[in-house]
Amino acid sequence: TYPHADQRETGRRAASILRRLFAGERAVRFYLPVPMLLSAEASSTSEEPMRGVIEQLSTQFNESQGIYASLFCVQPWLDFVPVGGSVVVTQFGEDDSTPAKMKAVAKLLWEGRHGFRVPWVQPECLLDCIRRISSRPVLVSEAYDAPPAGAAGDHTGFLATVLPEAENFKCCAYLVDPKFVMRAQAAGRNATVEGEIGAQTDPRFSRPLPICATVESLSDGTFTAKTASAHGRQFSMGPTAVLALGKMRIVVSSKAVMLTVDPELYRSQGIEPSGMDIVGVKSALQFRFCYEEISRSVLNLDLPGAARGRLEAMPFEKINRPIFPLNDFEWTIPEPVCLRTGQG
Repeated sequence: TYPHADQRETGRRAASILRRLFAGERAVRFYLPVPMLLSAEASSTSEEPMRGVIEQLSTQFNESQGIYASLFCVQPWLDFVPVGGSVVVTQFGEDDSTPAKMKAVAKLLWEGRHGFRVPWVQPECLLDCIRRISSRPVLVSEAYDAPPAGAAGDHTGFLATVLPEAENFKCCAYLVDPKFVMRAQAAGRNATVEGEIGAQTDPRFSRPLPICATVESLSDGTFTAKTASAHGRQFSMGPTAVLALGKMRIVVSSKAVMLTVDPELYRSQGIEPSGMDIVGVKSALQFRFCYEEISRSVLNLDLPGAARGRLEAMPFEKINRPIFPLNDFEWTIPEPVCLRTGQG
């Protein structure tokens, strides 16, 4: 599933395939490339059109008969050749219908490509959009700066947008800036710190933001995950400071943490997300599963970044063309490639 809620079960299924391969069973693998990139925001397996594709995948291929099928949407910010989605099948035994079934899944995916749309919110419209939403908190996806997707976590775009309303909205945000943490540590708790924050590791997409705030707390930045995918694991943001500016709270860490999707990131620093008007989350979609008991009001903020979800706005230079959504074109589905046949 995506958001990932069944990692343990999926891991067990993958392990069962490996066990059969290591035991020497004969397997045939098929691969069918699909010239598509999908933003993570549009790839939820519980929403259309992806839900229909996954349902067809599961009905066409019967795992109880030793046929295991997967749809790989590919990490969509890779700028090299070749890149694209794919349908992959590992098959124990013989079934001549597998290639045709794979083509049917690829056809459904391709024909639904224009349905993978995301309601992007531009920064100049964000506050007005929030004001029109009565259910709080409003979760603002900063996917363009998501560390799990490879971004630095130090983009100041969201902060710059909401800071002018720091006296009116209760808001929490997360940002990576080890130098500012050191400044806060030197100043001490309850002291005032002033300077430029953010855009230190990756200054390509945003600028350091001038700020004057109070050091509300200092910590070692550790927290224990409560999400299904990482429950009980401990994560570290490194030395961390919480800055208070009006009704706004900014968690500033020394290093990017991969589990930005978990509300425990904020709770570990004395901030309860459910009590906020606005919560910034550096995640594209996974956070929705983790935050669903807190809020389902989500806005997808669109800004330039290393992991920007509006893929047609990304500055690709080397990627293979044509590829959707960078190009719209007619595609003839090829025959699946037999990757490997043999023992193990």
